[in-house]
Amino acid sequence: MNMRQKFKCSDFYKAIQNSPKVSWSHLLLSNPATPRAVFIFWLVCHGKLPTTSRLCRFGLLSDNKCGFCDNEETISHLFFYCEEMKSIGRYVLQWLDIHHSPKRWEEEIDWIQRKGKGKGWRAKLFRLALTETIYGAWLYKNGTCFGKVMHRAKVLETILEKIVYRSWGCKDLKSHIVNYMAF
Repeated sequence: MNMRQKFKCSDFYKAIQNSPKVSWSHLLLSNPATPRAVFIFWLVCHGKLPTTSRLCRFGLLSDNKCGFCDNEETISHLFFYCEEMKSIGRYVLQWLDIHHSPKRWEEEIDWIQRKGKGKGWRAKLFRLALTETIYGAWLYKNGTCFGKVMHRAKVLETILEKIVYRSWGCKDLKSHIVNYMAF
């Protein structure tokens, strides 16, 4: 674009429409999760979450170890290998009556896309729960790293409360979330 040309919203919109689609976009669209949770999930999907490993590559940290164990903290490790963090995801999946053993992030995103596809209430609830769980786990990880005393039980309670609260605001989820509320 020539610097003397005026900016046109219509040109910008057309450029966005012609950009390549990502396979996981349906996980974010019409997701009733909190905007902050959706943003963190977007960062995870793009591989841009500021894990210690990523911050070390930029020279901002010297240690790339996980805050809960001695392994390198990557997205895959953080959400699917670290026992402390993995237990959070496992608990929420069990609460939703979904039996699944997490694998590496690359394999998980395929499973997540399949499970979260569709317009039905189950897919929408899954997308909401996944997004809020990743956000809640991220807050737990950051809180622990910065010295805030956080108990996993309270983190789980907060995640479930957000899922219920956000579901209660969706008319297509409201009648179904009642079945899950006995936590």
